[in-house]
Amino acid sequence: MSLEEFLNIKKVLICVGSGGVGKTTTSASIAVKIAQMGRKVMVCTIDPARRLATSLGIKNIENQETLVKDYGKGQLWAIMLDVKHTFDEVVGRYSKTEEARDRILNNHYYQHVSGALSVSQEFMAIEKLYELHHSGKYDVIVLDTPPTKNTIDFLKTPTLLVSAFDDRFTKWLLKPYVAAGKKGMGLAAIAAEKLFQALGKIFGLQALKDVSEFVYVMQGMIEGFRERAGVINKLITDVSTGFIIVATAKDRSVEEALFFFKEIETMEADVMAVVLNRLQWSGLAPSPDELKRLVAELPEGLQAGAQKDLDRIMAEGQREDKNYRFLTQTIPGGIVQRIPQFPQDIHDLEGLEGYAERLV
Repeated sequence: MSLEEFLNIKKVLICVGSGGVGKTTTSASIAVKIAQMGRKVMVCTIDPARRLATSLGIKNIENQETLVKDYGKGQLWAIMLDVKHTFDEVVGRYSKTEEARDRILNNHYYQHVSGALSVSQEFMAIEKLYELHHSGKYDVIVLDTPPTKNTIDFLKTPTLLVSAFDDRFTKWLLKPYVAAGKKGMGLAAIAAEKLFQALGKIFGLQALKDVSEFVYVMQGMIEGFRERAGVINKLITDVSTGFIIVATAKDRSVEEALFFFKEIETMEADVMAVVLNRLQWSGLAPSPDELKRLVAELPEGLQAGAQKDLDRIMAEGQREDKNYRFLTQTIPGGIVQRIPQFPQDIHDLEGLEGYAERLV
């Protein structure tokens, strides 16, 4: 099945890849193509550099579902997540009481981690993916995954978050609160309290209390998180969901793309395409013979420098071709696609439409 055929039937598309490979541009271009095909599509990103807004020619799409362009039957929508705001919404949704909600929102530790940690970005991306899909407002959701050292880890974030509140250290942090609710403290609780006080002298007692209170109040939300984690895991591996892996032809990026492919395979999810992006050569430029002829036609004083540049370009082309062949031989189904480096950065809808034509 071709990528265009996939785009006609999938409801969730997740673009993954390491940083700096053109993931945001690819996500936006795919969304543009889907809108051109007559479907209502939302492209969602967490991008501190605001590349999506720049590419779409919009000043601000932060935490707002914004109509970018009406393509007749199809529509292109976009949103850039505000992690802190989205996390606050999640807390409000899962808190059992208003008091519990306010205790979390006003907790100093929560105020720090809700916007600062990468796990917050990853969890909120998955949470927003579910929310948008569940709303039923869009035919397709395209998720541009957040920048992270291991892109695949973000898919496991809901489960990891639930596990974090079940581990031994978390339970130890809760002991002072549990003990405070009892008439007498056992030896274990007394020991925990003394250790708590000792660590407080090192890290700051108020800081440690903030962490403990955060964990204590969050316990009341864990069942909601656990239930949602199961639903999200099913969505990610559903037949209506597909993955697009984005890489460059550099050796490290190709290795990571193959790693992502194998990880997604183990999840029994569907990889629709592997995009080898920003190619300098790789058969997409004039042939080597044509370039040699052009060098030979230059004035004699310029030929040496031009030949040196040509040798460098040829070496780059050979490396790109080698890595392209490696991926096509390793990843079955003919899903590896090559995209050249464009002369200028893509910063508007016209550029995204041109990228989409190359891709599909």
